Amino acid sequence: MCRYSEDLAELVMKNIRQFVQVKGEATYDPATDKIVSIQVRDLETIDQLSEMGGSRFSISPFWKGQSFDELATAQGIYPIEDIDKLSGDWPKDTDFDTFLDAVRSARA
Repeated sequence: MCRYSEDLAELVMKNIRQFVQVKGEATYDPATDKIVSIQVRDLETIDQLSEMGGSRFSISPFWKGQSFDELATAQGIYPIEDIDKLSGDWPKDTDFDTFLDAVRSARA
């Protein structure tokens, strides 16, 4: 939970879905040592900090809202041309259902 003064309300709402660096006072749960609330005194967007040369953070492209096509291209994923390649090196003369039965039997 984040608490902040009225004078920060507009800034907080403007950046509600952005990566920010928050300055303030945190309250910890002594049992878990995790932050349970923050009294926000100031915040800056990570992009602002980067422009000023002060950011220590690197935001993964995953969090930047890339489209499916952009993610696929970045990861080198392209449409498959030969559907038989999906079976990998599975031997053609081996029945998959027989294999699954053997695995299930071994687990029992």
